Amino acid sequence: ASFGLGYIFGPLIGGVLSAGGVQVVWFETPAFFNATTPFWFATVLCTVNFILLFIYLRETSSSSQRHSNLPEVTIDWTASVRNIIKAAYLPGFRRIYVSVFCVWASITVFIVTVPLFLIRYLNTPEVKLGSFFAICALALVASQALLVPLLAKRISDFKMVAYSLAGLAIAFGLVFLFRQSTIIWFVAPLISISAGLVAANQMALISRVAPTERTGEFFGIAASVSAIAEALMALLIGYLSTFSIGAPVLLAIAISLSGAATMLRFRLLAN
Repeated sequence: ASFGLGYIFGPLIGGVLSAGGVQVVWFETPAFFNATTPFWFATVLCTVNFILLFIYLRETSSSSQRHSNLPEVTIDWTASVRNIIKAAYLPGFRRIYVSVFCVWASITVFIVTVPLFLIRYLNTPEVKLGSFFAICALALVASQALLVPLLAKRISDFKMVAYSLAGLAIAFGLVFLFRQSTIIWFVAPLISISAGLVAANQMALISRVAPTERTGEFFGIAASVSAIAEALMALLIGYLSTFSIGAPVLLAIAISLSGAATMLRFRLLAN
């Protein structure tokens, strides 16, 4: 719940802090507010959070217990790379990780490209841009809090992943169609709803089919796959945007449909 609230209020606060001399509801923002102000605010927030954790979050085990019972902790710098390679060679899980890649690649397109539509075609100011992302975040939270429990009783998790990826492709198509219209404010949250359904059901599916003693490992692989999807798409979006600002959205449609087709062919080994 707190994570969801952060997603909702973060963009709102960022939008207000980045706009100087703008009337927001009942007050006018200071003139010195600019694009760097949200970063300074985040720095202060993280610092306060660190201090509070350092003071109030006490260690639950004594020093002797930590040294005698726990193995030495070392950083494995190549763990993420090995996880990505491992994802390609896990029978029965490859399709799941393909869907993880597809949804996070598509989400990256949404985060990077849709604001460009709002700025270029609708001349959207910073405050309204923050409100737009807050609305999308609210849609994502609502989808996971309300729709996931409701649909879980009627549709299996792997089918829900497939259907939601197809819905993601449709939502991207609507965003591309209405990219120069204010209607985009109403269709863009559909991307958040579909992404929320996909993410929740992917984690439920991995948890259900992974061996109990290796659940953490399989979640770690999913995190590595999502990270590489975001990194690769961020690079690719920059290149595609030199041809057309809408090209990344068309790619997101293709990726989402590919993920849906992959999951529709998914069959649990238990079946």
